[in-house]
Amino acid sequence: MKTTFFRLLLLSLLFIPTLTFAQGEGEELIKVGVMDSPPYCIKGAEGNWSGLSVELWRHLADKEHLNFEWVEFDDLKALKKGITDGKVSVSIASNLDGELVDNARFLQHHYMTTLGVGRPIYNKMWNTFRNVFSMQLLWIVLSLSGLLLIIGTAIYFIERGENEDQFGGDRSLWEGIGSGFWWAGVTMTTIGYGDKAPMTLGGRILAMLWMLVALGVSASLTASIVSAIGENNVISFPDDLTDMRVAVPENSPAADFLTDEDYEFTEFKGIKKSLRSLKEQDFDIVVGDATALRYVINNNSNISASVTATNTSPISYAIMVREDSGLYDRLDQHLVKFILSPTYRRMMQEYGNGIH
Repeated sequence: MKTTFFRLLLLSLLFIPTLTFAQGEGEELIKVGVMDSPPYCIKGAEGNWSGLSVELWRHLADKEHLNFEWVEFDDLKALKKGITDGKVSVSIASNLDGELVDNARFLQHHYMTTLGVGRPIYNKMWNTFRNVFSMQLLWIVLSLSGLLLIIGTAIYFIERGENEDQFGGDRSLWEGIGSGFWWAGVTMTTIGYGDKAPMTLGGRILAMLWMLVALGVSASLTASIVSAIGENNVISFPDDLTDMRVAVPENSPAADFLTDEDYEFTEFKGIKKSLRSLKEQDFDIVVGDATALRYVINNNSNISASVTATNTSPISYAIMVREDSGLYDRLDQHLVKFILSPTYRRMMQEYGNGIH
C-alpha cells in the first residue's frame, strides 16, 4: 500500500508542472483595437505603436501577464463596431461620449481635455497691414468722415457771416465746408491748432457740445481701430463660428458637438489634415481635441498654428472592454493605482504637452 501511495504521489508531482505549463502556453490572445489618434495612439513609420493610451495599456497587460495583438481601425465608429461584433475585446482609443456600446464597459477614465480651436499664425507685419485695410476699418473711417462733415457744415453756416476770415469771405461753398470739416477734426482729436475758432454765440455753443461728444467719439474710435487691426482677436466660442470656415477631424467629439449646435463645418481625416487645411485650403479655424491639436502642431514643423482651449464639451478618454472578456475586474484596480502614480503623471506631461 505504501509503495502504491508513493508511486501515485510521485506521478502527481510530475503531472502538475506539466499541466501548469500547458495552461501558460494556452493563454488566450487578446485582440486590442487601436487607431491613429495622437497623442493617445501614435502609429510609427514601421507600424509600431506608442502614445499615452498605448503605454497605459502595456502597463496593464504586463501586470496581468496578458498576451495581445493590435487590430487597427480607421475611425472611432469602426472601432466601436469592432467591439460590438466581437472582432476585438479591448479598445484603447475611446472617448466617453455618452453613447452606449452593446456588451462593453468602460474602465476608469484616464485623461480629460476639452475642445480647442486652432488658428493660423501669419507674419505679424503682413497681418497688421492686411487688417489696417480691412472692411471694418473702412466703415469706421467713412462713418467718422460723415459725422465730421455734418459738424463742419453746421459750423460753416453759423460762422460764415460774422467770421469771414476763418469760414466765410471769398471762400466758395465747398471751401467753407472744407474749413468747417478741418475745424471739426482738429477739435475732436484735441489737437486744436488755433487757426480756426468760432466767434458767434451759436458757434461756441456748437463747439462746446461737439467737444463733449468728441471725447466719447475718440474713445470709441480708439477701441474700434485696435479691434480692427488686432492680431489676436478673442473668439467667442462657438458663437463666432457662424461667419468662419471651420475644419474638424471626421467622426470626432468636435464634429458631434458642432452638429448638435447646428454649425456648418468641413470634415478632414485626422487632426493633421484638419490643421493643414488652414494653409492649404484657406480655412479660418480648426475645432478639435485641444491636447491633440497642440501635440500635432508641436511635432510637425510644417504646421503653423496657435491653439486656445475652450471650456466647452469636456472630453474623457477611457479603455473599453467587452463584458464577456472577463477583463474589467482584472484591470480596473490596476488602472486606478497606476493613474495616481508619478510614472503616469510623467507620461501625461510628455504626451499632454506635445513633447515627443
